[in-house]
Parts: sequence; structure tokens; C-alpha cells
Amino acid sequence: MAITNAKGRFFVSAEAAQPGVTYTAEDFQKIRFIEIKDVGSLPESGTQDNMVSYDTIDKEVSSKAKGVANAGDGSLEVAHNPNDIGQATIRAHAITPFLYVTAHELPNAPNATSTGTVRYNLARIGGPANNGGGVEDFATDTYALGFTDQRQVEVMPQAGVAPTNEDAPTITGSATVGTELGINLGTWDSVTPAVTYSYQWKADGADIAGATGETYTIDAGDAGSTITCDVTASNAFGDLTVETAATPAVS
Repeated sequence: MAITNAKGRFFVSAEAAQPGVTYTAEDFQKIRFIEIKDVGSLPESGTQDNMVSYDTIDKEVSSKAKGVANAGDGSLEVAHNPNDIGQATIRAHAITPFLYVTAHELPNAPNATSTGTVRYNLARIGGPANNGGGVEDFATDTYALGFTDQRQVEVMPQAGVAPTNEDAPTITGSATVGTELGINLGTWDSVTPAVTYSYQWKADGADIAGATGETYTIDAGDAGSTITCDVTASNAFGDLTVETAATPAVS
């Protein structure tokens, strides 16, 4: 049965890929992805073969085929949305010379407890190119994706499980009043790239009211306390909360 692209999801890695690394499926599942919304057209992906042959009387061309594999390229078209964090992310990636990972999750999960097929690729990103047109045409952004020579990795539907944590998140910044603290997310593993993160900052183990962002600026009332943060990773199959190590007492 043919699979439609409708209701599929497209993602880009939050950080650049490691140069010269050949990624496995397990490696891809540890990458932090950000979903790109309002996708109108997906890029062609995979590997193209440029077959060059010398025909002879006794052999068919197909059996004498030889040539090189071409990583190929594709175009991602989105309806321009300046408020979408995924579009903001790929727009920022496009002005760098680095490689990024893309993930496309197909809408072919066999049931509600399984993932869809996920296709992972590494690409250099260019663009966006903006369309012209008349008064009734939509404003779109088109990104060029130049894929690397690493072949596409396709992970077939599998049982869905909540994210797991391999390296615990840590707090960045000094424990002094007025300092903005941040979070290094550590390493998480998810069978689907669709993962979101939430935060709850704490002082001496008690929730700090309203402190649920990726950063927290230490208040004067926190003096003498140690600060921690609960980081929760969530996907469609569950969530996991991991607490950071505590800072020194706030000075």
C-alpha cells in the first residue's frame, strides 16, 4: 500500500554534525532534533547512482554498469512562518558552512504504540530562496539541501518507548546572585526524533515558582541555597525526568 507524505514530520538537528563521522542509526537517535512546521514540499533524499557503461556485443549494458554514487540534493519548501522555531533554526543553519542532520518520520506507524519509518541524512543547508508571484501566491522559503556521501539511514517502524538518558544534564553558569544559569542537556536517546524538553528549577530541592525556562537568573532570595533543575524529555510514548547535580551554595 502506498504511503502518503501527509501528516509526516520533518526535523533538523539543533547542532552541527561531527565532521568526518559515519553515523549509525543509534547515533542518529541521540541527536537533538527540532521539528520544522508548515512544510509544503519535502526534499528528495537517498543516494543516486550515475551509471556509466561500455556496451559490448556479448554483454547487456546493465550487466556492465559501473560508475559513482552521488549523494544527491533536494529542496525543502516551507510556508514562511517567522514564529516557528524550526524555521528559525534552519534559517540560522543555512548561513553556516557546517553539516546538519535531517530526519523525516513517515506517517506509516502500524499502530499507536509504534513509530513510523524514520529516514536520516546529513546535509549542508543553503538558502532560503523566496518565491515571487502574484497577489494570490503564498510566501514560501525554499532551502537547498546538499547531502553528503553517507548513505541515508532508514529505521523501520518499531515499538515506541519513552526517551532514555545516557549523560545527565548539567547546569552552566556560576552560583552568584544575578547570574543567568543555563542547561547543557547531556545525551538522550529516542526512537522518534519528535522530542520536547521542559524544565523546573529548584532551590534547595523546592520548586521555584515560574522558573520553567531553559535559563534561570538567580534571585537575591536564593542566597545560601543550592540550585538544581529537573529536565524532562518527552515523546509520544512517555517522558523521563532527570535532575541535574546541585550548584554550590549561591553567594
